[in-house]
Amino acid sequence: MPNLTAGDVIRILDLKPHPEGGHYRETYRDDRDG
Repeated sequence: MPNLTAGDVIRILDLKPHPEGGHYRETYRDDRDG
C-alpha cells in the first residue's frame, strides 16, 4: 500500500475546495428551482 498524503488523495479524487473549509466532490444536484 503506497503512502499517500492528503494532497495526493485530493488530487486523485479530483476534490474541490469547500468555501467553509475542507474539500468535497459534488455527487448530486437537484433540478428543482427554489
